[in-house]
Amino acid sequence: MVTRGASIRRQSPDPDWPVEIPGVAELRELAGLDEDWDTYGGLPPSHAALNSALKLLRTVHERCGGEADSAGVPYSVSPLATGGVEAEWRASDRLIRVDIGPEGELDFLVRRDINGHREYTERHGSSVQAVLTELRGVLAG
Repeated sequence: MVTRGASIRRQSPDPDWPVEIPGVAELRELAGLDEDWDTYGGLPPSHAALNSALKLLRTVHERCGGEADSAGVPYSVSPLATGGVEAEWRASDRLIRVDIGPEGELDFLVRRDINGHREYTERHGSSVQAVLTELRGVLAG
């Protein structure tokens, strides 16, 4: 869902994007954002960020399941003001937030609530495989 006040670019995203993959419809919407989409000077997601996010969503769908009732479905797919994309998955008392930067780089933050305390793991410059490993841990418990 595009936020109120967001402007949309006249260019359409690639119509061949696999919108049956959870999160890709939202990603297509983000591809239409223009500069200042957040009214604070936010940059639209770059082509590198969109392509990297598409690769991640496709890989998650293929390897973690992508049925409508599956935990592999992202909780949200959102723009980052830096020209990137954020995808988040949640399960019970755990979450993983993956930031895809404007150059297509992957960073992630995992939060686990254990015995009333929160534990965090953060990695920068990660591979898709490293993100998948952490995502599986979040989804499995």
